[in-house]
Amino acid sequence: MLSLTRSVGRLSSSINVAVPGLVSHIRCMQIVDVGLNSTYLNSNRFSSSSINASNDNDDNASIDKPADNDKHNDKPIILNKSFPVKRNKPQYYRSAEDQSNRPTRFDKYKIARKRANILLDLVNSEAVEASTSSKPKVFQTDFERGDAIEVEYASSMDTKTRTINKFRGLVLGRTNKGLASSFTIRDVVLEETVERKIPLHSPLLLGVRILEKNWIGKKRIRRAKLTYLRDRPDVEVNVSGWKGFATDKVGKKKKKK
Repeated sequence: MLSLTRSVGRLSSSINVAVPGLVSHIRCMQIVDVGLNSTYLNSNRFSSSSINASNDNDDNASIDKPADNDKHNDKPIILNKSFPVKRNKPQYYRSAEDQSNRPTRFDKYKIARKRANILLDLVNSEAVEASTSSKPKVFQTDFERGDAIEVEYASSMDTKTRTINKFRGLVLGRTNKGLASSFTIRDVVLEETVERKIPLHSPLLLGVRILEKNWIGKKRIRRAKLTYLRDRPDVEVNVSGWKGFATDKVGKKKKKK
């Protein structure tokens, strides 16, 4: 068997280097037959000169460690003229201290996208708290779908030149999404149906006043949004044209006749 491996070694040295796959396969056959250490099996490439030199030595010679007089350890093995490959040297942990310092696990880092989402949620929650505390006329008013309300909305942020507009309408539904929370009202203005979506945390929203609870006249509203009223007659959502509210525009109670 030893003579067979020696003949295979001579054959591998005579093969042209342009066939690196066949040369590496023959080298692996020699390594398994001689019985090299497992550290050498993990290396990527082996030079044909070091393997042929090991075959010429005695059978009982130990090759667990690389020889000190090996001149080809620091030189790259050129399998192809355009792709030089360097030898990977095995690492030894000789002392107990080196063995304890050997890396056993890798540090796990959080994904940058998830970290950014956490920071964004924190900023949004702080902004929601600040907006809620600064506008008690809006967030202390407990209005729900089906209620007739009046909204005070400013035209601009300039307190000197802005005008305050008042909109009335029937609440079709509310959306709770942090800073993107909003509610939708529907009304009839100048015989035309108008639907507005007003953000709750907008700085232009100054106040919300309830004109009448459960204006549509149902005992219990099961739906989360009253979008079916879009297909109903306009009279059912004509809040501005209705004159039977218990309070007027100023907020004083009307005298019942």
